[in-house]
Amino acid sequence: MKEPQHHLKNDEKLKNNKDLEKIIEGIEVVKKDLISIFKKNGIEVIECVNKKFDPNFHQAMLEVVDSSKEPGTVVQEIQKGYLMKNRLLRPSLVGVTKKNDKKSEK
Repeated sequence: MKEPQHHLKNDEKLKNNKDLEKIIEGIEVVKKDLISIFKKNGIEVIECVNKKFDPNFHQAMLEVVDSSKEPGTVVQEIQKGYLMKNRLLRPSLVGVTKKNDKKSEK
């Protein structure tokens, strides 16, 4: 698994902060604990990228013209969605493909 890039490390004001690594480690520990609590309570992330758009689990925020994929395919996740014991907690906010409408180009 690839190490996630932290935007804090790229911030010029924080680059010389000696405590930055400790802060990032603390955030990672909280993240792991939160994921563990989610799993224990049956909360899971909705996997949506490259899946067919489903209004029961996804909320379309934008349309993307992409002729390489079937219209109605989720190609971008703007905000993660969650299920709790297979019931929707929050829909995924997504970008969905659409056909190239040649009439709108004229």
